[in-house]
Amino acid sequence: MTTETNPRGTSFIDQILDATLSRRRFLGGAGALAVAFALSPRATLAATQPRAGDDPAGTPVGGWVVVAADGTITILYGGAEMGQGTSTGLAQAMAEELGARWSDIAVQNAPVGASWTTGVPWTTGGSSGITRHIAAMRVAGAQAREMLKAAAADAWGLPDTSNLITIDSTVRNTWTGLSLPFAQLAAVAATKPVPASPALLRTGQFVGVSVPRLDIPAKTNGSARYGIDVVIPGMAFAVVKNAPVLGGTLKATPKVPAGATAVVNLGNACAVVATNTWAAIMAAKQLSASWTTPADATSNSSAAVLATAQGLMTSGAGLVVAEGNPASAAGILGATPTLDQTYFLPYIAHAPMEVPNTTVVPTYDVLGTLTKLDIWASTQSPTGVKAAAAALVAPGVVINVHSTLLGGGLGRKIETDYPVHAVKTALGIKKPVKVIWPREEDVTHDQYRPMALSRVRASIDPTSKLITAWSNRIVSPSIAFQRGRLPTSGIDSSGIECAAIATGVPYVAANPNHAVEYVRHPSSIWVGYWRSVGASINVFVVESAIDELALAAGMDEYQFRRAQLLASTDPRAPRFLAVLEAAAALGGWSTPVPVGRARGISLGTCFGSVVGEVVEVSAPVAGALVVHKVAVAVDCGNVVNPNAVEAQMQGGVVHALSATLWGQITFTAGKADQNNFNKYRMLRGREMPVVSTTIIRSTADPTGGVGEVAVPGIASAIVTAYAKATKTARIRSLPMFPAASTMAG
Repeated sequence: MTTETNPRGTSFIDQILDATLSRRRFLGGAGALAVAFALSPRATLAATQPRAGDDPAGTPVGGWVVVAADGTITILYGGAEMGQGTSTGLAQAMAEELGARWSDIAVQNAPVGASWTTGVPWTTGGSSGITRHIAAMRVAGAQAREMLKAAAADAWGLPDTSNLITIDSTVRNTWTGLSLPFAQLAAVAATKPVPASPALLRTGQFVGVSVPRLDIPAKTNGSARYGIDVVIPGMAFAVVKNAPVLGGTLKATPKVPAGATAVVNLGNACAVVATNTWAAIMAAKQLSASWTTPADATSNSSAAVLATAQGLMTSGAGLVVAEGNPASAAGILGATPTLDQTYFLPYIAHAPMEVPNTTVVPTYDVLGTLTKLDIWASTQSPTGVKAAAAALVAPGVVINVHSTLLGGGLGRKIETDYPVHAVKTALGIKKPVKVIWPREEDVTHDQYRPMALSRVRASIDPTSKLITAWSNRIVSPSIAFQRGRLPTSGIDSSGIECAAIATGVPYVAANPNHAVEYVRHPSSIWVGYWRSVGASINVFVVESAIDELALAAGMDEYQFRRAQLLASTDPRAPRFLAVLEAAAALGGWSTPVPVGRARGISLGTCFGSVVGEVVEVSAPVAGALVVHKVAVAVDCGNVVNPNAVEAQMQGGVVHALSATLWGQITFTAGKADQNNFNKYRMLRGREMPVVSTTIIRSTADPTGGVGEVAVPGIASAIVTAYAKATKTARIRSLPMFPAASTMAG
């Protein structure tokens, strides 16, 4: 299927239902509802109004389905809804097995600690929101279906359920045509045994269909509740002030500034507490604190980080071979390979629209002993938050983590640094408190996407134009190492993601003369899982090198890629070729380019999906460009909700454009130089290109991720198109326009 989206993003207007209550009026006037919701441990994601209480109204059937007397079927959802639509996608899988009517479906966050699959953490990341749980959601739906059928068999005095089916939220007797609604059967169904291995129907009624997103109405009428919206009666408000130099610590608890009620020492930061958030922000500006400066602050300047990377690129200290045979590749490459170029990518911040925030309510007994913590967190990892909180309190303290909607996550909210600050603050003042990181704290103390320096050397056969040897050496900080999880092999899988032939595009799979090498950069600047992680680095490098090889071969970039894939013996090659061809067709690659414009093309993969992209740009003035069109072809295997896939392709394009054109965080003596959007440029609405999407239905992978996969390929395609449009030297260091990285103008 192929769809085209207006630059203003109106493709889902049909899902907006009666948006008559503005969010601002809702927050200002719905005090009673806000309090009731804040006391609920789960954020309702459905179009219906949030309910108070610990559980959705109704009768649980099988543990993951709750049937209300009015016919509402609430599906408990284990994951983070941050705009990617996984709550709807998983509900589709369950509703299909259940035999429900879509208009009856609502979703609500399940309690932390419950899991459909033993050993699977309740964490949303790596584009796995659907892939991790869809199979179990189907089973849960099928279990509830069989229990409802058993209840109907009792009601009709039948010996078994062999002639019963579920359809439109009813159990129907195929012999008599009689039916009973789920609401009437729920009480008896709840008493039935939960079948261990129910048959799965996979009817296709909902999975693979663009049903209306369940979270959209509440987000448009103002009733959706994000973490930052949580209000607890009598709570305090606090903002975090981190050590100005990364790695610094507080020497002593500072004096409480005017306008504040308390200051809590958090070790590497302090929390300034007040009666409202604005008062806390203003008081924090007056804070007089003394901080330590770590010994490595000077080495954490951008110039020093790059110099270290350049030295490691040459010396190879700590080098590990990730894949292939460096000696064999070097022998074929010789002294003068066809290509020998180095590419650079900077640190990048996540900067989600909703800043990191957590609300904590501590409960004490009559002796003043802590007995319980209730935590409302805008988090991608409720289980991580629970574990981090448990490490701060005595054994036996009950910890309840209540997930809310996220105003963006992008990998930042998988971390637990900000919830830990909130728990410490609540314990310090012994009362409920909402703690936020203001934008300046988030941007300057993020866990950034790592910088990277990559050198690619490659040779092609002058006759066949096929790649004969390939070597890619990567120098980059290790996310796994900073978290103490680097394998004994010394290889950070995210560091080589999509650079290795086994996990990337199989251009040289038929050639044994290839090598991927990795050197860990020792910088202590915090790094983390930015949207598409290592793929956002390595796809830029690999696809840039492929474009340069095509130029050296005197071939069109699309045809050069086709030639490599057609010659590849990798069994994945046909899948990649199909995506490449679909992207070229959608992007009009074979048609004349409008005067003053140029096109670029890329192919990439991550999280089980393959994406091809064609961009069309112009450069009306020196040092700038306009992206007019982006065509995206995606093969994500089994498609759950096509509209959601399309939306994620659009979002990935926006994210990638901002990063490619302007995104960078630079450092001076351990301090980030950018602290807000005024210095960390984002794509404006008027700059949004027309995005066309084609979804390739395949069975190559059961279900691939889609939340991140449109990001990696944009940069190289734009860089190539820009070089063609301007007839200038190719850009090999990102961002393309660092001098324009402000929102002024």
